[in-house]
Amino acid sequence: MAKFVLILATLLPTIVFSQTGNKLTDKLQFGSYTAGYKLITAYDKSRAPMQEQQSGDGRIVPIYFWYPSSEAASTSMTLKDYFSDLAYSLGEEIEPSEVESKAKEVYARYHFDIPDSILQSYMAIDINTLAGRDLPIAKGKFPVVTFSHGHVDRWWIWGEYLASHGIAVVGTPNAGTLRKRHEMGLSGLETQIRDAQFAVSEVSENESIDQQSVVAVGSSYGSLTAAGFATRDNRVKGVISLDGIIADVNEGELLTMTPYFDYKRFATPILHLHSGFNWSSNYTIMDRLTYSDQYRIHMNNLRHSDYHFEGMADLFGTNFRGRELADNSNGFVTLTRYVLAFIQGVTIDKSKLELLTERLPEVKEINFVAGAESQALSASELLTIVRNEGFERVTVIYEQRKVSLEQPFSAETFYEVGLTLHRYGMLAEQIRWFEFYKEAYPNSADAHYRLARLTALDGNPELGAELLKQTIEVVNTDPSISVDRRNYLLSRIEFFLNR
Repeated sequence: MAKFVLILATLLPTIVFSQTGNKLTDKLQFGSYTAGYKLITAYDKSRAPMQEQQSGDGRIVPIYFWYPSSEAASTSMTLKDYFSDLAYSLGEEIEPSEVESKAKEVYARYHFDIPDSILQSYMAIDINTLAGRDLPIAKGKFPVVTFSHGHVDRWWIWGEYLASHGIAVVGTPNAGTLRKRHEMGLSGLETQIRDAQFAVSEVSENESIDQQSVVAVGSSYGSLTAAGFATRDNRVKGVISLDGIIADVNEGELLTMTPYFDYKRFATPILHLHSGFNWSSNYTIMDRLTYSDQYRIHMNNLRHSDYHFEGMADLFGTNFRGRELADNSNGFVTLTRYVLAFIQGVTIDKSKLELLTERLPEVKEINFVAGAESQALSASELLTIVRNEGFERVTVIYEQRKVSLEQPFSAETFYEVGLTLHRYGMLAEQIRWFEFYKEAYPNSADAHYRLARLTALDGNPELGAELLKQTIEVVNTDPSISVDRRNYLLSRIEFFLNR
């Protein structure tokens, strides 16, 4: 294995090999830290083991962990070392002779369209990397970055590069909720988010990790994981989408179905680097994230695989995606510059964000969309105002926000506040609040139903019955409620109309 020398001649020195150069890393400007790497096998005891899992108490969550180290590695890792960890990462008990076949088996689960000969060539690439296994972590307070949707072979170059610049990196492999095979639906998305959260909590036990400064990164489907992580954890200071589907109304809609998502409360900055495919460049979902600063950078001539190591394998003669071999290293270098600037900008030095408006030759277009100042209020915040200042103060806030916002609060906030007012015994206030709810969400079955029932409870059963009849049509057309909820509301309406 090739040894390397750490050059400290400048403020941000580059790492070079003492013997031969490395096609992937010669052009990258590495930082002053050595990149340390560990494969951590952790168990989340709050979740059940996967069905194929052979041992362990709780769900196995392999964590690929890169981090800054102040010690030079005597022996650098190789790409084959990462393939070995790919084979072991889901708890496989295998012999060393089986590593290559098991790694290929894992890879083929997600790339069944790749010919066996190409996979064989890909996994035979013989290069040294820049990391040292199990080096001690340097002293400091390092931001932590999560990478989602992939395996260690996809993220290693990102992990080593960012670790050299004083940033800790964790990645978790694709895995389903109850089985190893990743699921692309809502349960799969929730599982990826939980795995990323768990990984951060595990490495944050080290005092050098700043768990208050997290940046969530996702490739393709993983962009939804990154954004979903941000919706439920205010430690996430930024979201990075690498050719992600977060922009698309069809694919990205899955994010809006997660339990913590709310357009009006999402204010986390986003860096979206994409190649111009329809699902990565139509911005339908992102346009509705009006409180989020967004850096939309359209890259030139990069394939979907070029955002991680798969595309860079072309440099070693592996035509991984069945196209004419191309040197996309310049484009990858551009990606790393923008990603590093964004991470540093949202966690350490805001001035670094200025670099994101610099258009490099590999970039087709840059658009910065400034987020509006978020004035979203949660149900708990509104109820605190009710207790401390009275309900009239909340009505004033509603009217003020209604001037510029068609929906001053989220539907979930309206509903939760209304139910709590019921527990407070504030019937008149409830009625007024659900009138606001119905005004803001005229197609909401819940708003219509609750207002009809409250009207009857307030001593006007005739009007309440008339409103219930009108509610039937709304219940049948409200797209936001489930079939079970629709059937329940219809049965309750029938009960109250016929008693």
